[in-house]
Amino acid sequence: MTLFKQIPDNFFAILTSKNKDIFAMSLMILFSLSGEVQIKKSEYLRTLKENLAEMLQTISLDEDPDINPNSFNRTGYILSRLEQTGWIAVISGDETGTFEEYIIIPDYAFRFLEVIASLLENKANEYNSLVYTTYTILNAEDLKPTQYQFSTLLKAEENINRLSVSLRSLFNSILLYKSRLSFTFTQNDLLANYFDGYKQNIHDRFYHPLKTFDSIVKYKRPIISILQRWLYDPSIRNVLITQSFVKGFAKDEKTASDNIITIINKICDTLDSLDRTVMTIDEKHAEYTKATTNKILSLNKDDQSIVTRIEGIIRDYAAASLGQGKTPPSRIEALMQGSIHYYESGYLGIKGSSLTFPYIRNYTETLISDEPLDSMIDFEEVALDFLESSYRTITSRDVFDFIDTFFGDQDEIYTKDISLKTKDELVMFLLAVSYNADTEGLFYDLMNVEDPKYIIHDGYKVPNFLFKRRQ
Repeated sequence: MTLFKQIPDNFFAILTSKNKDIFAMSLMILFSLSGEVQIKKSEYLRTLKENLAEMLQTISLDEDPDINPNSFNRTGYILSRLEQTGWIAVISGDETGTFEEYIIIPDYAFRFLEVIASLLENKANEYNSLVYTTYTILNAEDLKPTQYQFSTLLKAEENINRLSVSLRSLFNSILLYKSRLSFTFTQNDLLANYFDGYKQNIHDRFYHPLKTFDSIVKYKRPIISILQRWLYDPSIRNVLITQSFVKGFAKDEKTASDNIITIINKICDTLDSLDRTVMTIDEKHAEYTKATTNKILSLNKDDQSIVTRIEGIIRDYAAASLGQGKTPPSRIEALMQGSIHYYESGYLGIKGSSLTFPYIRNYTETLISDEPLDSMIDFEEVALDFLESSYRTITSRDVFDFIDTFFGDQDEIYTKDISLKTKDELVMFLLAVSYNADTEGLFYDLMNVEDPKYIIHDGYKVPNFLFKRRQ
């Protein structure tokens, strides 16, 4: 079934007309009155007149040339256009048993009204803690099974599907904000896009919760463990099959069993793929933040050199070409072509003649610094660059396997027990001590040893750590 078999062909006409702002506000007023069981036509017209008095005076009748602009009823015009385009229906007194007329909002129109009201009121979707919620309902049902165990499984599947959609939306939103950098030419616009737009609507509402209290890394393994227990425990699986019969999801035992296996495997596979999606989102978030910072710093340079001035002219010309400047591109071109003049600087001598300025070489010999080379190098920055380049080819599993070889049958090892004889071993060690405590697959806890705090080991001065195997 196509969209325009569900709604009238001219349904969106009022939102593409010259009066679209007036109609949008009229629709929002209609939505605000929809809390009543019945909307009185007289009350809606009165509310329109009270709230849109100034806007109603600006109504354009270019699309309705047959209407006399000096005598037409403005609120009545709004009402008739809403009715003609299928946003409302007006019930006469005969149908209601009274002399009062009422406005009816069709179901399809009400759904669009919800979206428009949300946009006009600048309401952002709130993050629903889908990962934590999924773990909570599964864990509660696992600890104390009820007659709703199969319904809980279906709810978990629904939450994970919604999470997948939310992550794709988050990824695309970050890309959208990053693409806008190419069309932003002032510091104020950059700061507004980042703090008023990205940080409030994307980072704080979605990205931050996803990285903290609703972390996929934190709850993925417990969720999968519960589902696998349900899948491989015959008694639990039989309960799920029985409940699926009651719900009408299957006609026979084999179909019900296959459906349950499919749902559980789908949830587990989706969680694994979403873990990788979050890593990609992290990369795009870092790229956008870095690109915004670099552009702000570039625009913030207090440089009055001719190069900077030329850059400013080119930037203004680019903005004008995109329709974002006050001066048309042709005017900027004319100003550039008519403003290239060269003047020879000079001064008046004793005899009144104009002479060029003498060229004075300001040169002062400086000795090469005797400061040790080590103190002139930012080793932290070099180390981070080194780790970042190495991290692209080494997985966390490689690092964990490397550390595990030195544990053997022991529960505790120190830095001195780990070989650092090669570059690869040094990189493995540095990565091993850089992981967060909630990193997936991490099997040890890391503690600082204060005495001694640093040791010389295999030619390197490294921190003295205690690696303790988790039980």
